[in-house]
Amino acid sequence: MKTLFALCSISVSLLAVDFQSILSSNQDKIFEYKFQVNELESSKLSNSWINPIMFRYSSNTTDQYNPSKEIKKTTINVDQPIFRSGGIYFAIKYADALKDFNYTSIKLEKHRSIGDVVGLLLKIKRLQLDKKKVLLQIDNDQLDIEQKKQSYNENLLDSSFLDQAILKKSKDETIYLELESKELELIKKFKLMSNKDFNSINLPTLELISEDNYLNNNIELNKS
Repeated sequence: MKTLFALCSISVSLLAVDFQSILSSNQDKIFEYKFQVNELESSKLSNSWINPIMFRYSSNTTDQYNPSKEIKKTTINVDQPIFRSGGIYFAIKYADALKDFNYTSIKLEKHRSIGDVVGLLLKIKRLQLDKKKVLLQIDNDQLDIEQKKQSYNENLLDSSFLDQAILKKSKDETIYLELESKELELIKKFKLMSNKDFNSINLPTLELISEDNYLNNNIELNKS
C-alpha cells in the first residue's frame, strides 16, 4: 500500500506539472491506436447479439399455358432474439464495462510509461549532480597532491602519502568516467521514449496528497 501510495502521489504531481506530453510522438500514437481499437472492439462486442436480416428475391414461370406470365416471389426473413431482452441488456452492459476496464488499463499503461520517462529524467539529473560533485573532488585531489608534493620535497612527509593522494585522484577520475558512461546510457533510453530536451525540463515537485485525492485519482483502484 505504501508503494501504491507513492506511485499515486507521483502520478498526481506529474499531472499537475503537465508531464502528459513528455512521451514521444510515436509513443502517443501507439496509445491513441490502442484507445481506438478498444472503442471498435467494444462496439463490435456490444452489437454481437444482432443477427443478420435475410432478404430473398426470386421469380419463376408457373403457368404452362401462359409462359409470358411471370410470378415473382419476395421473402424477407428476420431472425432476432427479441424475447431474450434480459440477456441482450446484460450483454450490452458487459460490453460497456469491458470497454471502461480496457480504457482504464490502457490509461494506466500510459501513465506508467510517463513515470518511466520521468524516472529516467530524475536519474539523469542526479548523475549530472554526482558528476559535478566528483569534479569538485578531483579539483580537491589535485590541491591535496600539490600540498603533499611540496611537503615531500621539503622532507616533511613520506612519499607514501603522496602516492595515496595520486591514487585517490585516479580513483575519482575513474568514478567520473563511469558516471559519464551511465549518463550516456540513460540519455539514450530517454531519447527512445521522448522527443523532449531533458536539459530544458524542470523537475517535478513531489509531495504527499490527501486521502480523498488518492482515492479519486488512483487508476489502480479505479481499474479494480
